[in-house]
Amino acid sequence: MTADPLLGIDEIVTGGLCIGCGLCKSIAGADRIRMVTTPEGRERPVVVRPIPGEALATINAVCPGTRIGGALPETLPDDVETDPIWGPAVPSTLLIAYASDPAVRHRGAAGGVLTALGQYLLRSGEVELVLHVKASPDAPLRSLATVSETPEAVLEAAASRYGPAAVLEDLGGVLASGRRLAVIAKPCDIGAVRRLAELDERAKALVRICLTLACGGASDLGKSLDVLDRLGVQETDLRLFRYRGHGNPGPTRVETKDGRGFDLTYQEMWGDEVGWRIQPRCKICPDAIGEAADLVSADCWPGGGGRGFQRRPLPHASRPASVREGRRGRRRDGRARHRIPGHGSVPAPSGAQEAGGLGAPGGNAGGRHGGPQGRTPAHRRAGGRERGRRERKGNAGRPTSGECWAPRRTAGRQRASS
Repeated sequence: MTADPLLGIDEIVTGGLCIGCGLCKSIAGADRIRMVTTPEGRERPVVVRPIPGEALATINAVCPGTRIGGALPETLPDDVETDPIWGPAVPSTLLIAYASDPAVRHRGAAGGVLTALGQYLLRSGEVELVLHVKASPDAPLRSLATVSETPEAVLEAAASRYGPAAVLEDLGGVLASGRRLAVIAKPCDIGAVRRLAELDERAKALVRICLTLACGGASDLGKSLDVLDRLGVQETDLRLFRYRGHGNPGPTRVETKDGRGFDLTYQEMWGDEVGWRIQPRCKICPDAIGEAADLVSADCWPGGGGRGFQRRPLPHASRPASVREGRRGRRRDGRARHRIPGHGSVPAPSGAQEAGGLGAPGGNAGGRHGGPQGRTPAHRRAGGRERGRRERKGNAGRPTSGECWAPRRTAGRQRASS
């Protein structure tokens, strides 16, 4: 399976390579590995019984901390093009899109695209289950994996969760059901699912589509606890902790059981990049834009769209009714314009360390959607010039609040390979 020496779970964790996806628990079993929250606020596996050699070899082969890989060439459609930024993608599918249902668009973190697509996949019968994450009903600050069987359940879990989430910790149990599923998770989680599909025929056959976000990194829970400290709120007093949604980018909303409420703007929540508390594994991430996924949703905020975008209709049959196209980037030669106008930057190390590991300093996939603060100076200059032109023209052509970048990669790829 792998010629390299096998790493133990403790070595992966103390080496700063673990992201807390929980897939090792799914492979070894809950009787051998359990997931715990560390004092730094990270989900980490703890071995409680010895792991058989075959299971440990499988973990080493699929763990996003030990193996990094993109889509297999033989699984890609014939018309795919490989872009130096976006990787393999179907031409002319870098779009600005948003959920056509106003309620979904409002509640979602980035135009509601991932939520709308999850609902569509269930309604259409393409999948029977959607594996994603949601806020814990008992501890709203924390996130947990959930399996949705109805569009309504998908909507209940809408919007990003900026904190640890072991979304894959029971993937084996979901596969054991024999039901077709979609996975909505961080890019690193999706990469792990793809590698598992190379070894597990159930994953290859049943995971029909993988959706992800353009990720700015997964933050420690400590970032959110700091917010509560600033507000003078105890975690046990929480009734609601909503990171995003209800607008774009939407406020961070905190509500307590005794009726107090607090709103923080995106800048108030995330303006201090040193305080993001990005996990060590995020600092070496080669796939923050989700090359291994079928479709990627990234933030596109009002005023951040750049130049040269025109509205062009898609053929009706090429998109679900639950998602509407906004704008598609085109170059003068007619080819798709490849840009990253909303890609988040990775903060510098804060000096905090995982024991023996790297330094570490935040949809509903458990990571941070990339925001406009991550654009290069050239992007900012271009955006500023474009905003000036729009203001002179009465904001004609300005992106509607709630739109997001949704570069479709290789939808249907998994079906073709199964």
